[in-house]
Amino acid sequence: MRGEYVVMHYRYRGDKDTPRVGYTVSRKVRTAVERNRIKRLLREAMRLSGLDIKPGTDIILVGKMKESPPDFHSLRKELHDMIVRAKLALEDNLSGQSKL
Repeated sequence: MRGEYVVMHYRYRGDKDTPRVGYTVSRKVRTAVERNRIKRLLREAMRLSGLDIKPGTDIILVGKMKESPPDFHSLRKELHDMIVRAKLALEDNLSGQSKL
């Protein structure tokens, strides 16, 4: 799935182990400082998404940058929407979720 600031790749492993998430940023982002900042934002957005990911899922998040770096709130909302659209969240989480 593609968003404005994130590309998400996912697959089901077929087991019931905990979900795994990997973070990466393209080398097209100019400096290591900017790449690391985007990775930190992605980690924090995933942590604060409030969604439990289905067991046995692998997710890779690839950070992108437009002209300016993404702000945290739009990145968090985009990531949350992508996870819900891909149906990677547990169903009991979706009914009681709060608005972002």
